Amino acid sequence: TPVANRRSRMCAVSLLFSLALRDTNTARIAEPTIARAMADENPGLRQLAVGAYEGDVLRTQIDPSLKKARLDEFIRLAEDSDRGVRGNAATALSFFPEEAARSAPVLVKNLSESDPFWQLLIARALARVDRNTAAQAGVATIAAAHLRNPDQQTSGIGLGSSRRWEIARQAAEVLGELHSEAVISIPVLIEGLGSTNREIAIASFRALTMFKEQTDETLPSLRKAAVERSDIPNWVKAELHSIDPAGKVAK
Repeated sequence: TPVANRRSRMCAVSLLFSLALRDTNTARIAEPTIARAMADENPGLRQLAVGAYEGDVLRTQIDPSLKKARLDEFIRLAEDSDRGVRGNAATALSFFPEEAARSAPVLVKNLSESDPFWQLLIARALARVDRNTAAQAGVATIAAAHLRNPDQQTSGIGLGSSRRWEIARQAAEVLGELHSEAVISIPVLIEGLGSTNREIAIASFRALTMFKEQTDETLPSLRKAAVERSDIPNWVKAELHSIDPAGKVAK
């Protein structure tokens, strides 16, 4: 029985979401209420509700007979008038790659999103749902541009310097998620590996390890970074073993 008060509804769904992150019983009880909130008139509440499905526990508690209805909602909200709702709906769809035939066309259409944060979030979702379609849609080109020239890509949007490096880091992560279009992706990721920003370098390092068929191109730069960059954590450097098991990673 929702109170006719926007703030109360927001707080209620937020609380249910928090409780459902770990507890299966709570998630099972809360899921129908969170699902109803996806149709609320308040875009903030729609965004919060569809974003709740990023939680693995909540997704597992969708009644099997209602799964199609939930996916229909995610697809509908992927074309919502609010960009935050569209972005969170894209993330929700990314956990259902078996529905790529339905969701990929919507995600491709939404790649024209003007805000770089939401554009990259949609690009990541598309890469998870259907890598081939993502490659054909130009996800590598989009992410490479954000990684190489974050200032240019965010000009006129009013983003501070901290937000710009976050965009660049996110772009590197998208390229790793896609791990295709090597001609486009690898050179810009090697540039990112040399960034003075630690987070961009880490994201670029991890992304490069995903290109397992192009080790001749990636290993020299990865080995160099593993030795010379003390700001990259050892647990990240250890990922190099997946493509260079006989190599030596700096301790």
